[in-house]
Amino acid sequence: GGFFSRAWEWLKENFPKLVWIIPPLIVLCAMLIFYKANGLYPFGENTIAWCDMDQQVIPLLMQFKDILSGKEGFFYSFKSAGGMNFFGVFFFFLSSPFSLLMIFVDKADASSFANVLVMLKMCTIALTASIYLAKKIPKNPLLNIALSVLYAYSGYTMMYYQNVIWLDVVYLFPLLLMGLELLQDGKKTLFIITLTMSMVVNYYLGYMLVVFLLLYAFVWVLLSKDKKFAGNFLLSCAVSALLSAVVWLPSLMQYLGSGRTVSIFQSLGNSSIITPYATALPTVFSMLFLFPFAIGGLEKADRQGVLHGILFALTLLPLIFEPINKMWQTGNYMSFPTRYAFIPIFLCITLTADCLTKTERAEENQVEKKNGLPMYALNALVPVLAVRYATRMRMRKLWTSIRKAFGGTTNRCRRCGACTRLPWWWDLRSFYCNAFKKSSRGFWVWRWRCSRCRSCMSRP
Repeated sequence: GGFFSRAWEWLKENFPKLVWIIPPLIVLCAMLIFYKANGLYPFGENTIAWCDMDQQVIPLLMQFKDILSGKEGFFYSFKSAGGMNFFGVFFFFLSSPFSLLMIFVDKADASSFANVLVMLKMCTIALTASIYLAKKIPKNPLLNIALSVLYAYSGYTMMYYQNVIWLDVVYLFPLLLMGLELLQDGKKTLFIITLTMSMVVNYYLGYMLVVFLLLYAFVWVLLSKDKKFAGNFLLSCAVSALLSAVVWLPSLMQYLGSGRTVSIFQSLGNSSIITPYATALPTVFSMLFLFPFAIGGLEKADRQGVLHGILFALTLLPLIFEPINKMWQTGNYMSFPTRYAFIPIFLCITLTADCLTKTERAEENQVEKKNGLPMYALNALVPVLAVRYATRMRMRKLWTSIRKAFGGTTNRCRRCGACTRLPWWWDLRSFYCNAFKKSSRGFWVWRWRCSRCRSCMSRP
């Protein structure tokens, strides 16, 4: 009894310091349960690899295995077409520290290794998010755990894990954001390291991070009038660009010499106004239930919270307007229209952390403290129901249904044949049933009175 009581006391005392360990363990356990339930490796022979991961990443991992074994050259390989330089391909698809684990894996097991690769990277995403949130909300470990796991299982990771190298940039982003905040105090080291790693891991998503960094620096200088930060920012970016130039400069030259280049103005001229919502909505708006918390956190936000709120709004714009979306992706893209979506997702999580932390600390009367969080939760249900309804009926049908509901409906009397106009709230019951996929039968009977003969009619 004495040992367990001492262990419990030690755990309570050190739990806030060790909170960053728990989110990766939760993600690991959840992934193993999912793998077990679906017969995926290591509990079966199935693999989660699909689409680009199955067609590109796994064959390239097998080729990288030959390079690590000394059977192929890194700068020229005959395994692809008539022979090609593997340098640019490596730094676009495979330049992750986790790819080096391929040296311990047989080529025949590369498809199974994909399961392990995704699981390790998702655990790392939860780890880095928890490290950032532990600094931001040190006295709220449970909220840290919940939001870190939520970031690891965001719509972005669920849809885009097939491009497995993108997950490396996802777990580096919280550290980059932490580096930016330390840069405000004149500490440059973490920012330079994380930015350099991001450019080395994937220079293409690194371009999108550079766009975000420019917005961040511009907004922060406007808010704080901190000219010293501007100087440190430019100096750190220059150092990072020089350190990573060995990767992005040859890759850029190889890209410019390829047949995939398209004029930016030509691409923008051929684009639509609205970003394709079929892919954009699931990646970011899976976090839609957090939006009320994120917006509510801006009410009494400090300068850092205002900065994140402005950046969150700016990074949502390309998810709506296609020309802005293309500019975030070097003017053109193929198949994946929201490759930068992890940025607004994590900004939304940081704003939510601010909101819920300040709700707990608010020095208001007892009634407001008691009802504040339930009101945010109630508001959060509205976008959740809207997304559920939109995915079932599509956007056009949703708009038609809303116009019909708010415009009222007409019922004909079965006795005299007269038409009676009913108010819009009569159709709210059908909206509720459709949102939850329930039948309208057996709910309750709605009664209305004919305007001519005053007969009472029921509407099942």
